[in-house]
Amino acid sequence: MSRKMTLRILILIPFLAFSNLVFGQGNLTLYNMKTIPQRIYTNPARQSDAKNFLAMPVISSQYLNFSNSAFSLNSILSAVEEGPGSSTLNINKVGDIFQAENYIGLDHSMDLLSMGFKIKKKTYLYLTSSLNQQFRFTYPGDFFDLITQGNGGDNLNRTFDLAFGVDFLQYMDAGIGINRTFLGDKLTIGARYRWLKGLNVVHTERNAVTFRTDPQTFDLTATSDIMINVASSVFIADSLNQIDPGDGEKTRSNGYFTKPNTGSALDFGVEFRPTKKLTFSAAVNNLGKINWDQTSFSYGSKTPGATYTFQGVHVDDIFNEEADFNQALERVKDTLEERFQLEERSATFTTNLFAEMYVGGQFNLSKDHNAGLLFYGDFYNKKLYPAFTVSWNSKLTNLLAVSASYTARSNSYVNLGLGLSINLGPFQFYAVSDNVGGVFAPMDVKNLNLRTGFNLAMQRKDPNAKADKQAKKEEKKQKKEEEKKAKNQ
Repeated sequence: MSRKMTLRILILIPFLAFSNLVFGQGNLTLYNMKTIPQRIYTNPARQSDAKNFLAMPVISSQYLNFSNSAFSLNSILSAVEEGPGSSTLNINKVGDIFQAENYIGLDHSMDLLSMGFKIKKKTYLYLTSSLNQQFRFTYPGDFFDLITQGNGGDNLNRTFDLAFGVDFLQYMDAGIGINRTFLGDKLTIGARYRWLKGLNVVHTERNAVTFRTDPQTFDLTATSDIMINVASSVFIADSLNQIDPGDGEKTRSNGYFTKPNTGSALDFGVEFRPTKKLTFSAAVNNLGKINWDQTSFSYGSKTPGATYTFQGVHVDDIFNEEADFNQALERVKDTLEERFQLEERSATFTTNLFAEMYVGGQFNLSKDHNAGLLFYGDFYNKKLYPAFTVSWNSKLTNLLAVSASYTARSNSYVNLGLGLSINLGPFQFYAVSDNVGGVFAPMDVKNLNLRTGFNLAMQRKDPNAKADKQAKKEEKKQKKEEEKKAKNQ
């Protein structure tokens, strides 16, 4: 198998893995749904109202997400101008749709086995395991400016950023988490440690590709510095020239439960209830990395930062019958291949997880009804991609709980979320989405997501009931003292 074909196969892994996804993950609405045990994934300090839970293997949680930072179908259609009997695509408007840096993201997580249970009164312990896939494709807005506006006129002497990037991470994890309450149940602190086993990765470490036109000579100058890291615990290969499914001794030396291609991650969370009406919380998740040290390669520029200036084709090569125009172009092609040559290297490298943060507050109208505010941040390529959610959350009966939310994120403002939890004794079904509005306005959608599953949720009781009862007792006691004091006066 050729090296180019091998690299194509590895880069196709994320597209194959996500080929059947339609919807995506819903963590923002889930954050304030206290009836669903999986909300502990958003903040290790946030318990559900179930004293114990057992997540049904595989079907307990399917977590899917699609996000697009740049365009919706309506934004593309807005660039189409209707004329008498015809439609024309305004290429200048197409360029205006895209930002300087754009990305498309796909995420999928499936619980393999999870459970949680109370230890005495103040401590909650839980175990988790899951299969996770995360994909990001970044593309520059300059690319569309170049193809729609050209490199002349006002674009002379402009350096176009033509750096595309692909990041795909597939891994299994197994974790243990714990949280504990303090200060009379007003403060809860939680953390989760996860062991990670990397399965497949395609990581764009560097992709600095630029293009510039000189305003005086009109010479075209291109620069390139590319480094793509590839590794696998599923495919076995001595080099990128070949990929074979693992078997025999190679499978045992690079299996799922062996040391190579492993890492770890930490999640931290806190929840504080200064009064029975107010709750504040915060969490930072996915602080971790995977070390890829077996079946790992780098594919990059042989001469990083190399440049090439194209001064055009001599007129004689075009109009002189004795000259060969095709040979002139072939010389340019050979020079480009030599100058921007890529080479394969066996290498070890490290990839970070896509870290995220939550900062929230909620007003508790009663123990079963609250309004929530939530700020969310997703870190990728050293940049923060924020989202803001407002929600209403109600536990209507022991049978039914619902949540409704609105989210603004990624230049998308049509995100109406809905959460539903149905409990038939210990059997719980739930479905949560941050954008069911996409069903009603599909042309404006930039984000689609869904989390759904089945649990055994046992001994369901409001974890804050004791604190509420104590607060009412103190309030009643204070009221009696005030009445007694007023009577004595």
